[in-house]
Amino acid sequence: MKKLLVLFLALVPGAAFAAGLDISWNACIDGPGAAASKTFVCTGTVNQNYVVEFQYKSPIDIANFVAISGPVDLMSPGAPTATSPFWHYENGGCNGSTIKGAQIIGTLNAVLCPSQLETWDGGPSGTFAIAAYVADYQGPGRGHMVLVGARGDGVPITADVNMWAWEIKFNNRMRTACLGCAEQKIVVWQNASLESNDGSPAVNLSGADKGSDCAQINGAPVGGCGVVPTQSTSWGKIKSLYR
Repeated sequence: MKKLLVLFLALVPGAAFAAGLDISWNACIDGPGAAASKTFVCTGTVNQNYVVEFQYKSPIDIANFVAISGPVDLMSPGAPTATSPFWHYENGGCNGSTIKGAQIIGTLNAVLCPSQLETWDGGPSGTFAIAAYVADYQGPGRGHMVLVGARGDGVPITADVNMWAWEIKFNNRMRTACLGCAEQKIVVWQNASLESNDGSPAVNLSGADKGSDCAQINGAPVGGCGVVPTQSTSWGKIKSLYR
């Protein structure tokens, strides 16, 4: 996808726009307290939330943007073993959707993301979902989730503008009931699909924009962002789940 994007930019006269994906803990990458790594508190009695912000930039103008979707992986560095109970966020998992160990949030905090425009501002109520989660996806220790945000009408997006997609809020409430809280993980935003409601082709993004498309948990190595190729998952393919 990176090669296709570079080729596209090379063929369009005057096109010099950056594009891609960024994620960061606490705040957007230019916000107060933004961090590449977060350590979960896995002992004691204090419940905490840990927020990772998802940001993106389109290489082209989009006249009628309506949805963004894409896969995000929780990957284990080194020689991974089967996913521990704490990292099972699927229905019926130890930290699953009923318990809400991980939630998607669709309301921008402008203090934490001062340079990002909100994809959902001023539109009809949006749909935000962790549409799927699979533990040990294509191998041990890899948690694979599909994220989606959609709105009820089309809205323009301008090329080369910092945009905010959503945030994922993890919590440590099940730290003693679900073994494995202190394990190292790397959050990787594999790719994203920006879709329109006017029949225009989707704009596909991958790779970092001006920060990083991965973030560490519990001291995972900074250079350990390992991307396993996945197929883009479009809003068109999964929106039937919410009808």
